[in-house]
Amino acid sequence: MLVGLPCRDNYRAGDNKYIVSYDAYFKYLDYKELKLTRRVSKEAKKLSKFAIIVSVFALIASVLVPIWISQTISQTFLLDESQFNQLESTSNSVGE
Repeated sequence: MLVGLPCRDNYRAGDNKYIVSYDAYFKYLDYKELKLTRRVSKEAKKLSKFAIIVSVFALIASVLVPIWISQTISQTFLLDESQFNQLESTSNSVGE
């Protein structure tokens, strides 16, 4: 709501002065705050979705990486009978 202080009879004259009432000013501030809050909440929603996607990816990676490592980085070696018998006798002597 504007409070007019007209200088002439014509309200369209360029030298008329208007003052915004306190109520209108505070409503305008509330409107600006509401716009800012909506913008910030949209950004927070986007960031929360991104965080959920990252956490799901981390969960999947924490399950799949050890499985992949166990299948790709495994060593196989062959023991002849004498080496096997030596290991067996060593493990039996430690166990007793």
